[in-house]
Amino acid sequence: MQATHTLNTIRIRKRTIKTLSHCYYEMKYHLVWTPKYRGKVLGPQKVKDELRRTFETITRWKHWEIIELNIQEDHIHMILSASPRDSISYIMQMIKGTKAQLG
Repeated sequence: MQATHTLNTIRIRKRTIKTLSHCYYEMKYHLVWTPKYRGKVLGPQKVKDELRRTFETITRWKHWEIIELNIQEDHIHMILSASPRDSISYIMQMIKGTKAQLG
């Protein structure tokens, strides 16, 4: 007689471990910001497409990763993965400042 063994399977989302010379990391930021006076200026599809294209260009240039991006008519939500070398203030400066200069 053969014994049967049952294995419990735990599904874990596949992760990529990122490294620097001194650490392993997985840093994700949930960024939310609004236009001045919370104006509903982000509604048209043309504006959303231009913002998305600009954010993708900036994050590719800085070696960051946009995990999720949601552009509402009066605010923007972004979940971003970045290196510990980049402070959150620097990330926002690059995203908001570069977009302001381009737009």
